[in-house]
Amino acid sequence: MRIAPEKWKNSIHFVTAFGWVPYRNEAAFFDKITITGGTVGVYSDVSYDLMVYKSFGVGINAGLTFAALTSYEVDNGYTKVKEVLPVGTTVSLTRADIGIGIRFKQ
Repeated sequence: MRIAPEKWKNSIHFVTAFGWVPYRNEAAFFDKITITGGTVGVYSDVSYDLMVYKSFGVGINAGLTFAALTSYEVDNGYTKVKEVLPVGTTVSLTRADIGIGIRFKQ
């Protein structure tokens, strides 16, 4: 959602999304181990854009992803084991993102 009329040079954008958040972690000590999983998560983002020229601008944004695993699969190359965490226990996949970027507008 954009908050600003088209003629303004500055604008604020809000984004919210629901979707699948995958998880993958690889490690090797003696053997390679891969841990995978996934869950439904929520992403929310706010950005501020400043148009420098008519079709060129710069922007900054900050976002948060919220998700929590309740199970995962461990693969050591020989066997795959699905681990289900006890009720009330989760592995957090929550993260914060910040960024800056160049905006092009036609």
